[in-house]
Amino acid sequence: MNEEIIKDLSVNVGFIKIHLPDYTMSTFMIAQSIADEFGVETNQQAIKKLRGVLKSSENDLYKKVKTDYESGSIFIHTSSKRGEEILQVALIINDLAIEPYCQEFAPEDISKIKSIIKDWKRPRPQKWKVGDVFTVPLSDGTYSFGQVLWETYNSPNCALFDCRGKENLPIETITSSPVFSVLNITAKFLDCFEWKVIGNVPVEITKDDVPKEHRGESTVGSLSFSSAILSELAEVYYGLKPWNSAYKQDFYDELLMPKIKRPQNIIIK
Repeated sequence: MNEEIIKDLSVNVGFIKIHLPDYTMSTFMIAQSIADEFGVETNQQAIKKLRGVLKSSENDLYKKVKTDYESGSIFIHTSSKRGEEILQVALIINDLAIEPYCQEFAPEDISKIKSIIKDWKRPRPQKWKVGDVFTVPLSDGTYSFGQVLWETYNSPNCALFDCRGKENLPIETITSSPVFSVLNITAKFLDCFEWKVIGNVPVEITKDDVPKEHRGESTVGSLSFSSAILSELAEVYYGLKPWNSAYKQDFYDELLMPKIKRPQNIIIK
C-alpha cells in the first residue's frame, strides 16, 4: 500500500477523492461538490454535463456506474469489482474541470493509483454484539465508555456511562456507573474500530427506561444519529468542548436520560 497516495481509506485523483470500500461501505464512491470545478452554478448542472459524457463513452461506462446528486454534492458509486471504472470517471471529471482545477497526470502516477484500486481489499469490520462494552476516545487522551444495548437493522442503541479514565478500567467499574445517555446510532464507529470492544456483560437497561424517541423503534418521532454523536456528547459532558456548540442551545440536554442534568463543569462559549 502506497501511503503517500492513499489516505483515510481514499485515494485522490487531482481534486477528486475516490473513497475505497471500507468497514461500512462495499462500493467505490465519489461524493463531493464539483459545481465550481465545472464552472457551473449547481451540482445538478454538473452531473448533467458528466452524464452526457459518460453516455457517449465507448465502453458503456454510464451503465456501469450509478450517479446521483443533491444540492451540495454529486454521488458516483461502482461495485467493489469495478475499480477501474471509478478511476475512469474520476479522470473524466478532471478533464471536464476548468482551470485551475484540471490537472495533467504522469502515466506512472495513474499506474500507481490503478494498482492501489485493483489490489484493494476491503477491511474486515470489528465484530460486535449486544452487551459489548467499548471505549470512546476523547480529545484529552482519556476515554469514555459505552455499551451496545440492543440492535435494530444493524443500527445499535448504545449507552454512555458516566465513567471516564484510562482504557483498561475494569468492566465492573464501567458498567456499575450511571448511564447518562442512550441513543440509536449508526454502527460506523463500532465497525471501524474507532470504539474498541473491551468486554461483554448482560444488559441491565430496558427500552422502558429510555425516552421513546431514542429507542430505535420504527415509530413517528423516533430519532437516529451518526456514531459521532456519542463522541461529541461525551466531549461536551466532560467539559472538553463547549456545551452550546450545536445548532440549538439545549441540543445536548435533549440527548440525556430522564433526570440527568447537564454537569456543573461544562464549558459555555
